[in-house]
Amino acid sequence: EEKNQKRKDTLNNIREEVEILNKAHSQQGSLEEVAQRTLDLHVDKERRLRETLKRNQRLLVEISKDVVNMTRRRDNRAKDFYKAQRELKQTDYDLKTKQNQIEDQQKKLRDLEVGMRDFAQAYELVKTERNKTYSQIQTCQQLSAEIREKNKVLQNEAEILQTAVDSKCKLEEEQKQTQREYDHMPKK
Repeated sequence: EEKNQKRKDTLNNIREEVEILNKAHSQQGSLEEVAQRTLDLHVDKERRLRETLKRNQRLLVEISKDVVNMTRRRDNRAKDFYKAQRELKQTDYDLKTKQNQIEDQQKKLRDLEVGMRDFAQAYELVKTERNKTYSQIQTCQQLSAEIREKNKVLQNEAEILQTAVDSKCKLEEEQKQTQREYDHMPKK
């Protein structure tokens, strides 16, 4: 549309110049002079239009190259954008996965802590019972040692008593023997 407008403007300019030339021709009276001027104007106009056309063609080539480059850049940016979106989704997925793993590990840790507390309580209970048992064992060992000692003392006393009984029995037997001998002895 711009080109068409420029062409219309150019045509209007040419028409105005033609009218000016016609007036000049009528005033000067020489048709050849007017034709030569008109021809010169048209040649100059054509030369300017060809230069403009060449500039516009070069500009069109540059614009086409820019369009191709911009299209490439847009495509590359679109690829980068989609790649970044995929990476973001993957990162979100990985993050959620890691968060789930962290939550699982925290739950396991809490379970372990509960288990450790229970184990510590059981350990303390076993330790207390062991200490009580150890104390009871020591008490029993001490009592056993005392009983063994008393048993030895009693055995010694029993032996002493047995020895005393044996010697008294022997003495009594001797006395009985002596008494029998005395009793069997003739009386005078």
